[in-house]
Amino acid sequence: MSRISQSGWDWLSGFGDGTVKRMDGLVMLLDSHHLPHNVWAFKRAFPVKFVGPTMNALGKEVAVEKLELAHEGLWQLSILKQGARALGVSL
Repeated sequence: MSRISQSGWDWLSGFGDGTVKRMDGLVMLLDSHHLPHNVWAFKRAFPVKFVGPTMNALGKEVAVEKLELAHEGLWQLSILKQGARALGVSL
């Protein structure tokens, strides 16, 4: 059985046209060096709400998108603690 690779945007557009499929995935919060700070894994999720950014050409705000998922499981992965433990550092 082969697994079909699908981009996040393709997955999200399936929500709009009614062809969305449940998928497993990861959400990563990156630090200022673009290294993972926190990581969450989710199981059998599908998008239920998407809000795009409000754009203001005169403003200096960061554009933020919001994605709400329905899922069958969510776990926070402790990669920092595992990495620190491997280096002999306690957090």
